[in-house]
Amino acid sequence: MVFSWLDSRAAVAYANATASEIKSLIPPSDHQPTRKEVAKRARKLERVVLSAKEFSTKNRLNFYKKARLANTLRWNLLDAGYSRDFVRELVGLVVANL
Repeated sequence: MVFSWLDSRAAVAYANATASEIKSLIPPSDHQPTRKEVAKRARKLERVVLSAKEFSTKNRLNFYKKARLANTLRWNLLDAGYSRDFVRELVGLVVANL
């Protein structure tokens, strides 16, 4: 019972897959996005949000698993070169939809 509560392999695998998807959809950049770019990013990120909702319905996540997912996603994106603000908002969006 306790071991299944701590088994976060599915959550970590999902976080890695989501980070890869985000990297392919929105490559990291240093410039400020224009209004058009922001709208395009929002449409692209809708898929990520829908995927998070689908993942949470298939997998029962406790707070430990959600924390592992969020931390893995956060560090994957920061290591890829995304800005801290972008990562904070994106991880918050994903976790809110779990």
